[in-house]
Amino acid sequence: MGGTRTEPFAFRLTVTADDVDVFLEEPVHEARADGWIDSPSFGGRRPVLHGSVRLFADGRGTMRYRLHFTDADGHPRTLAGRKDLAPGSPARLWTDTTRLAFRVLNGHVHEPGGTDADILGTGTANLDATDLARLLTTFRTTGPHGTAALTRFGRFFAGELWNTYALRRP
Repeated sequence: MGGTRTEPFAFRLTVTADDVDVFLEEPVHEARADGWIDSPSFGGRRPVLHGSVRLFADGRGTMRYRLHFTDADGHPRTLAGRKDLAPGSPARLWTDTTRLAFRVLNGHVHEPGGTDADILGTGTANLDATDLARLLTTFRTTGPHGTAALTRFGRFFAGELWNTYALRRP
């Protein structure tokens, strides 16, 4: 990464909200992200040491990803990504929700920081229709009221999209 060189960069995450009620009630709507990133520049497949995803934090149409990992030499790195959903045509819904712009930062940078960190690379990750279909089959719940929790999450997510694209047109 860096300059105008392009190379493959991938990541796979499992996003977990340990308590859906708490997740939905907190204004930052933060969940844990576990998984890996894969980049030749950073040493191939590297585990995420600490990761988080914030959905529609503080009532804004922003999804933020923060993934801490180390490169092959043990240097701390952070993938800081965001999706900005802005009021407008519902036709943008697909692009806005399946494209993640990201930066790889030097160090383990915590939310909301990163403005002073050296940027080691930038990129865009895209989900295609097959990726999205696979993603939608991976939702799981545990506990005695799992189906109800999944329903509450779905209503929250769909409701935020509705509020952004259908109700807040410029």
